[in-house]
Amino acid sequence: MQKIILSLVLVLTPASLFGKSPNLDLLNLPDGFQIEIYAEVPGARQMAISPAGHIYVGSQRLGKVHVVIDKNHDYKADDVKVVDSGLFLPSGVAFQGGHLYVGAVNSILRYR
Repeated sequence: MQKIILSLVLVLTPASLFGKSPNLDLLNLPDGFQIEIYAEVPGARQMAISPAGHIYVGSQRLGKVHVVIDKNHDYKADDVKVVDSGLFLPSGVAFQGGHLYVGAVNSILRYR
């Protein structure tokens, strides 16, 4: 069976801000489709995938940027770490030229 990843969907509900997982049973999927939680990142707003396959997530209200790591490349998140914190409403994340760019309200930050 070939595994095809069509997209990564991050569900953000008010409940997820308080540590509760979204109820996936409320979603109606076409026959042959399935959904599962890849990783939980508090306050997730936007995300970008690095060339190495790591997913970087801006958590706007929390002022943090997280990285989701799949060490074994088996489509299962192994770790979620904070890359930076204390930022002023970071949300936009993008990769260009091997750098992570984070757009916050008062600045644009660049990380190697």
